[in-house]
Amino acid sequence: MRGPQRWTFSRVALIAAAAGCAFSILYLSAPRLASAFSNLRADQVIAKMGRGETLAPKDADALEQGRRSSLAWGESGRAYYDLTTAYLLRPHLSQGLSNSERSRRPRQDDGSVARFATAALKHSPANGRAWLRLAAAENVLNGDTRLKVAALEMSILTAPSLLELVEYRLALMFGSKAFLSADKDPLIFSQIRYFWFHHKERAIRFSSRYVRRIAMFRGALAIDPPAYDLYNQMLKHFFTHPHEWKSPS
Repeated sequence: MRGPQRWTFSRVALIAAAAGCAFSILYLSAPRLASAFSNLRADQVIAKMGRGETLAPKDADALEQGRRSSLAWGESGRAYYDLTTAYLLRPHLSQGLSNSERSRRPRQDDGSVARFATAALKHSPANGRAWLRLAAAENVLNGDTRLKVAALEMSILTAPSLLELVEYRLALMFGSKAFLSADKDPLIFSQIRYFWFHHKERAIRFSSRYVRRIAMFRGALAIDPPAYDLYNQMLKHFFTHPHEWKSPS
C-alpha cells in the first residue's frame, strides 16, 4: 500500500501546488481584469457617442472610471483625452437632473479638465481633437482667453478636415470675441467652406442658430457664386418653413 499511498500523496501535492499557482495568478491579475472590465464599459460609452446616441450622467462616470483605471497601468494620450471628454460632458448631462439628484452626484474638480487636456497633448501633440478639448476646457474654466484662441487654431492646423470637429470648432469661434478679432478669418472661412461642401443641411441649421454670424457664412462662400446663391436659397427656405424644412436641391 506504500506505493499507492506515495503516488496519491504526490498527486495531491501536485494538485495543491497547481491550485496555489492558479490562485496566485488570479490574485495578481484581478486588478488588471477589473481595469479591463471598466475600460470595456468606457469603450461602450465612446461607441454610443460615435453613433450619436443620447448619453446619461452615468455614462460620463463610466468613461471616467474606465480611463482612470487604465492610467493605473500606464499613461496614454487616449486615456487623458477621454477623461477630458468625460469632465466636459458631465455638466451638460446633469442639466436634466433634479436638485436632489444633482446634490447626490460626486463633485467635480473643474481644474482637472485642463490638466487632462494638457496631458493628452503631451502624448499626442498633433491630435486635433485634443487641442479642441483644451480649447473647450479653457472656455469652461477661464472664458475667452488667448489660450483658447491658440488651442482652436492648433486644432484646425492639426486636423483641418475632420467633419466631426468642424461644427464644435465653429461654435467656439462664433462665441469668441478674442478669436473673431484676431484676424483669423481665413481659418474660419476654411472651416465654413468645408462644413458647407460636406454637409449642407447641417450647415444651414447651424448658421440659423448664429444669425449674427450669417454674414461670415456668406463671406466664406462669396468666392463660389453658385455655392453662395444656394446657401441663400436654402437659408431662406429654412426660415420660411422651419418645421418642414428639407434641402430644395
